[in-house]
Amino acid sequence: MTMKLPTTKEYLRVRSTLIKKVFPSLRRQNSICARGNFANTQTSAIFALSEQCKRRGKSCGLVFWTTQENDRFREGGRVILYISHSDDSPSSQQIIDVGRAVVAECKENGLTVDWNGKANQAIEVSL
Repeated sequence: MTMKLPTTKEYLRVRSTLIKKVFPSLRRQNSICARGNFANTQTSAIFALSEQCKRRGKSCGLVFWTTQENDRFREGGRVILYISHSDDSPSSQQIIDVGRAVVAECKENGLTVDWNGKANQAIEVSL
């Protein structure tokens, strides 16, 4: 069975929905720092976004996809959104709350989401 590759139009629709609708809403409503195509690795993204939150004197949720994921996104029609929290030692519940907000916002904007509800699991958004 061959996998259907996304068209450029499909890729751009999902990317645009995340960047123009989902992420701004998460920032406004849930104090979540959301970035797409950001940093090379999950670890460097968490560090950089956490530092941004701390400089603003905030404790906030984090959601992002890395530059590595961007290539997979373009080629495979799905993007992995990593979730975390800016606190130095975030609890599982803090991360789960971030994940729930991300999933709800994605679904509200018509995106297909797969997440098992666990803090150690990334969220998959597909075409």
